[in-house]
Amino acid sequence: MWELKKIMNKKQIGVYGAVGAILLGLAAFAINVSTDDEESSSASHRFSLSDAANEAQEVFLYFTAGSQGMLVAEKRRVSDPENPVEFGQLIIRELIKGPANRNLSATLPEDTTCRALYITKNGTAYADFSSALKEKHPGGTEAEMLTIYSIVNSLALNLDKIQSVKLLLEGQEIKTLAGHIDLRRPFKADMRMVQ
Repeated sequence: MWELKKIMNKKQIGVYGAVGAILLGLAAFAINVSTDDEESSSASHRFSLSDAANEAQEVFLYFTAGSQGMLVAEKRRVSDPENPVEFGQLIIRELIKGPANRNLSATLPEDTTCRALYITKNGTAYADFSSALKEKHPGGTEAEMLTIYSIVNSLALNLDKIQSVKLLLEGQEIKTLAGHIDLRRPFKADMRMVQ
């Protein structure tokens, strides 16, 4: 019996040794490959997907121009995540932050959040906002139009995949934002609102 255990142990040692040698060989190969890749990428400065995700993209966000009742485009550089949905969410977050230019005014209440954004195959974006968009909205037909087209233009004019935008509130369709403009249909970008 003891002899059988001794043979088994020798076989196990042989198997473990072989497995260990293979693992060491793979580790050495991986280190060599990563060193070669680092050298070749630093020498040629290749463009990779991770670089693309960090690359800044120029976008135009639409805010109001004081009491003029018009939207004005503010140029901003943001990181481009390459995913259209994530990029759209980033644009909305930037809109919520408000303008950098002191002569412009925000179009969305600062407590607003974008709960989700979906883009259909036909290019309709469904932008789902928190209830703060409605509850903290100043009201009035003009302010409502400016809020709607601030969102719609900022998304549709910066993302080729978006042809129109439908606004949702807490995952639900709503009739109006502040009692004036029918939100039961998607909106296309409209440059007539832009100065």
